[in-house]
Amino acid sequence: MMVAQPARNSPHKQFLQGSANGTLTPETVAAITFKAIEEDRFYIYPSPEQLPIVRSRLDHLGSGTNPDIPYEDIPMFKARRDSLKAALAG
Repeated sequence: MMVAQPARNSPHKQFLQGSANGTLTPETVAAITFKAIEEDRFYIYPSPEQLPIVRSRLDHLGSGTNPDIPYEDIPMFKARRDSLKAALAG
């Protein structure tokens, strides 16, 4: 599957630049949101790296099982989880 590259100054490109350090500016979130509204998209994901968690949770909701968070798929979340575990350990 081929993935299209974002345009030079597109909201998606701005998102990728902002998310490199784990932060998004309000302006970037607004640009992503307004673009999605213009495209008549119902669901708007300013942080698409969280979609695996959304999918996992919906799967667990549908099956009535406890969620498992796919931390290994999302380095930013894995780092946060690991730092919390280390802090709790001592």
